[in-house]
Amino acid sequence: MRAIAAEPRGASAPGAVRTSGRRSFWLAWIPAAIALALLVFAISLQQSNRNLNNQLAEQRSRYNDQLAELRNQYNDQKVQLDQAQESMKLLLAPDAVHVSLIPPTAGKQPNATAIVSPSQNRMTLMASNLPPVPPGKAYELWVIPPKGAPVNAGVFKPDEHGNAVMLDHPLPMVQYKTFALTVEDEAGSDKPTSPIVILGSMGEGQ
Repeated sequence: MRAIAAEPRGASAPGAVRTSGRRSFWLAWIPAAIALALLVFAISLQQSNRNLNNQLAEQRSRYNDQLAELRNQYNDQKVQLDQAQESMKLLLAPDAVHVSLIPPTAGKQPNATAIVSPSQNRMTLMASNLPPVPPGKAYELWVIPPKGAPVNAGVFKPDEHGNAVMLDHPLPMVQYKTFALTVEDEAGSDKPTSPIVILGSMGEGQ
């Protein structure tokens, strides 16, 4: 009993102290490890979101480009459809008159046909066998009123086969009866400066 009473009170075994110290060290590092893992996860998530946003922006840009291209194609087709409808309106007009333009001299010469609607003041001209024009020159169409000087009705150049078309072309706001074709500067002339290539008149009563 005296030996037991002589021992220090509250003392613990050395092995128990070392075990408790190691456990406290690891418990202190657990929150830091969790925080580091959360930081890495947050950075990874942010990078992933940035990549998704970039991909979404690229897809939106491609979609906008495709949409703009489709819109342009639609507008072009609508313009072509409107032109076709106007041409059909001219060809089917009740007062449409066919005017044949022939060369003044005989032989194989250029020729043209004009379909004219006086009420719409428009025409379609189809020409063939036209000789090529020199550089800087073009064919100029004239409308010749019963009285007065010829009036410019447009310029054009034929293709390599000598064919040309003036589709649904507006006419000057003058009274006209005769059509003529001359070779002038490609910018157009105020009055004919060369001999008439082909000539044609509307029928009587038109």
